[in-house]
Amino acid sequence: MDVETLRNLSEDGLTSYLWHRLRHEEPMDPPVSNRFRIEPPEEFVLDIALRTEDIGFRSKLIAAIRRNLERLLPLATVSGFDPVSGEQLGSLAYMCTVLRDDRLSDVLYAHSLAWFSHRDRRTDDDEVSVFHVLRALADIQNDAKLVPFWASIWMSAANPALRSVAYYGHVKADSLAGLTHLGTIAIDDGIDLPPLIWKFATDYPGAILLGAAASKLPIQSRAIIRKALAEAGADSDLLRDFDLNAVTELPQRGFRFDVPPPRDEASARFRPVLLAA
Repeated sequence: MDVETLRNLSEDGLTSYLWHRLRHEEPMDPPVSNRFRIEPPEEFVLDIALRTEDIGFRSKLIAAIRRNLERLLPLATVSGFDPVSGEQLGSLAYMCTVLRDDRLSDVLYAHSLAWFSHRDRRTDDDEVSVFHVLRALADIQNDAKLVPFWASIWMSAANPALRSVAYYGHVKADSLAGLTHLGTIAIDDGIDLPPLIWKFATDYPGAILLGAAASKLPIQSRAIIRKALAEAGADSDLLRDFDLNAVTELPQRGFRFDVPPPRDEASARFRPVLLAA
């Protein structure tokens, strides 16, 4: 399979090719390379999609991804995922994250609901897949209608990585409402805070709004947020943007900060996945 052959596939042909490739079904054409690293099976298709200006190919690819996700959905709602299907879902969700096309949002949302409706029979590997589904949905959404969905996950999920990506989705959907809970996230010991804060500072809502939200926190929580940003690799300019907006007047004698209550969630084993693209 070369670039021109792939681009000239029909929608049905591309759908079938993607299904078999992401399930690692032989023959893999072209083979994945494991010489220097384990190459994800979707990388070949994504490289072509990102390098081409062929709108027709991109539309066929979006349709093929959607049809693959729809075909996987009954497995999520009826029989549960086998390991191959879980890996396939993770690959499809990652493609959605890279391509960021809102035509895929409703089927990603359907997979999210299916997972949480049957969470009692899920495995740790399933949680890796749904992490990527939630991240893709967070990046693709273009309004605030999913705020209740995101809030319900980050306030209740036992897995800290799922809490983290759900809070990311909440802030992406409605930054003003989401950032009011920044203090709760800052004291959540399970969440890997640096990549999350880095994403907020460098992507959305940006270091200025992040600093403004931090300015409303107790001094200790504000320091936690700044430390996470520094640990993530923020340079002096980024830290300055944060600091200029995070500085507030010191409280007068007798003034009391409202400190969010600590969480008491059970920590779950999870393969670390950075939010930063």
